[in-house]
Amino acid sequence: KQWYQRRVAITAGVGSFAAGGIAYCLSEQQPPPRFICVEPTDADCILENFRVSGDGTLACKGKTESVSAGLNCGIPAYKTAWPLLRDHCSAYVALGDGWPVAAVKELYQKGVTAGESGCCGYAVLMAARNNSQLREDLKLDDESVVLVVNTEAATDPELYNEIVGDKVV
Repeated sequence: KQWYQRRVAITAGVGSFAAGGIAYCLSEQQPPPRFICVEPTDADCILENFRVSGDGTLACKGKTESVSAGLNCGIPAYKTAWPLLRDHCSAYVALGDGWPVAAVKELYQKGVTAGESGCCGYAVLMAARNNSQLREDLKLDDESVVLVVNTEAATDPELYNEIVGDKVV
């Protein structure tokens, strides 16, 4: 695929995992893909810093009580992760809790065990599938190739079973 069609949807709490993924892609792929940073609406510290051209030290405005518990971080890793996220992400998306819950269910139906934080890269694609403006903002079309990384399995078995409606873990 052409370079402009490749995307990486990468989850961010404090941003360290996302920054690591970005650093790796920058070292291995030239030109690099476009990076979509995904985090919960209730813990959107990366988006908040981008929105106001912050220095990476601004806290999110939410209560950090998202269902995506592994991403409930209030302040980015501003000395290490923030510069990479600021300089290399082409989009920043904050998702409400409904999207990761729907993603866990859909992935379960496809035979993939994904936790509420780990599935957020996939969840942003689900959201874009249902929202033409988001698709346009993310520059996604039928030719786009998007890498998503499931960063966790069912880390909260009780919640996972509740979401999928089955006792599987």
